[in-house]
Amino acid sequence: MNTIHLKFIFKNLKKSGKITVFNLIGLSVSFAAFMLISIYVFNEFTYDRFNKDYERIYRLNMVKESNGQKQVSTRLPNPLADDIRDNLSEFESQCSFAWGPMLYVKESDQLAHYEIATRAVDSTFTDIFTLRIKSGNQHPLRTKNSIIISEKTAIKVFGDENPVGKTLLANYTEPYIIEAIFYDLPENSSFKYDAFCSYPTTEWIDYWSEYSFIHFFKLLPNADMSLINSKIQDIQSVKNLVNNYPDTKISFTFTPLKDYHFDSQGGYGNLV
Repeated sequence: MNTIHLKFIFKNLKKSGKITVFNLIGLSVSFAAFMLISIYVFNEFTYDRFNKDYERIYRLNMVKESNGQKQVSTRLPNPLADDIRDNLSEFESQCSFAWGPMLYVKESDQLAHYEIATRAVDSTFTDIFTLRIKSGNQHPLRTKNSIIISEKTAIKVFGDENPVGKTLLANYTEPYIIEAIFYDLPENSSFKYDAFCSYPTTEWIDYWSEYSFIHFFKLLPNADMSLINSKIQDIQSVKNLVNNYPDTKISFTFTPLKDYHFDSQGGYGNLV
């Protein structure tokens, strides 16, 4: 009886062999597509979430509204962040970004330029954002003229040598000491940079007219963002900035890091 059933099954498989193969191919392609889409969606929705306490990290924005048009700017004066931090008790820490310098390495009395995506950050950078330090100072960027570079950059510039303690030249002449090597940032990071250096020691970073800095704040646990949004408008320096635009409605808002990747309203200066 079983032999008869097996013969019947093989006979049907032989007749419908092509259909069966096509069905299997279709099923395999569908499953592969499903897996690729799932990986993509997971990657998109976990952007920047490798940062510890990412749900408490926010970026400051200035919103200008005039003649029915709205512009969101994220590049703001550096002193503004200090005033906000000093006047509001809801923040655990604050960190700012600025454009980084061009970097050079002295090789046999010649200056070699390397394309290294760099940002200048203040000393609290690693208090807010998560970097995995491979070697060197575990708490870097606390001193002036210090820099940390990615593992990929270390290999590109120095090969098999340990570059910790070596010097990179910023804008041809200013020496920066490599304090640490960090593991390359994940693909789903909004910060596509290979080096972070300390702030330059120049007076323009204190100018209220210098709109070159992006500010991030880390909230204390259980801090009320709606209360922060209300209180920030009463800070005197914020009022002064508002008064600089008499014909424009000015307000300040915060974008959570968890939404940063999907922020279509970032406007000028959106990318760090």
